[in-house]
Amino acid sequence: LDGTQYIFRSSLPGRRVTFRTRDEWASIDLRLFDFGRQRVHFELRDIELDFPGAIQPMGAVHLEAFGGARPGLFTAVIRRSKIFGGKNALFVPGGQTMVYVEDSDIAGNVGTNVDQEHSTYINGTLVSHFRNSVWRGQRAWADQASGHQLKDKTYLRIYENLTISNT
Repeated sequence: LDGTQYIFRSSLPGRRVTFRTRDEWASIDLRLFDFGRQRVHFELRDIELDFPGAIQPMGAVHLEAFGGARPGLFTAVIRRSKIFGGKNALFVPGGQTMVYVEDSDIAGNVGTNVDQEHSTYINGTLVSHFRNSVWRGQRAWADQASGHQLKDKTYLRIYENLTISNT
């Protein structure tokens, strides 16, 4: 087996489909371990996640992948999407991972710890490439002064035409 793909997309390209719930455990939670030398691809395209009550999961989108053997690689693409919810709307812990976000809106951390959660938390990955997107402050709907909008600890970061705001 050379790898696999996980694709979440609207059936109408360019037109978002919305998933909305107040469930406190709501999340797209892709956690892959020991995929070895394979290539794994995740894509979220033309999707809106509106999870205002999701205070339990680490992220409305939680992408955690570790191959265990090189050159295993996990690529994640988020395009024309809106993510709201979770302790970190987008959460990507360490691994052999490349993340690309384009034409998207990441906002509204809803976790209960106002000093530790972020709109996006990426830690110890290979590459993050963000283009033409908006990051709104943690708990943007309630407290304009708390948290980080974008906490990114990747080896290589590429940012093009971003808006990062507390409002």
